[in-house]
Amino acid sequence: MKEDWIVTISYKNKNLETVVEKEYTFDQYTEMCSLGLKHILMDIEDVFYYFQDNKQKSEWDQEAMNRFNVIRHKMLDQANAIQRLPQTLTYKGNSPTELSINEYITERQKNGLPI
Repeated sequence: MKEDWIVTISYKNKNLETVVEKEYTFDQYTEMCSLGLKHILMDIEDVFYYFQDNKQKSEWDQEAMNRFNVIRHKMLDQANAIQRLPQTLTYKGNSPTELSINEYITERQKNGLPI
């Protein structure tokens, strides 16, 4: 069942009107999110380079290097967690492939959760 999950993304213009919708598999979507975080990390690294007068990392002052490494560590942890999500996702101890949609809907309704 997990392999059949689809994420639909609506891309909107400045007036918030949908201009295109795309569908991705869950695996594709989590990979895109992970890559997006890694690209943000590269942008942050560019800012650090700029404020370090474009010196090599080995020439950065220690405080800047420490701060960048903290950001880098946190962002890579999150990017990797997102990327692993399709392999680690479970529902109450069951693999999503073992869960029927009827069980899912019934459980959500019983707990007053949105479907």
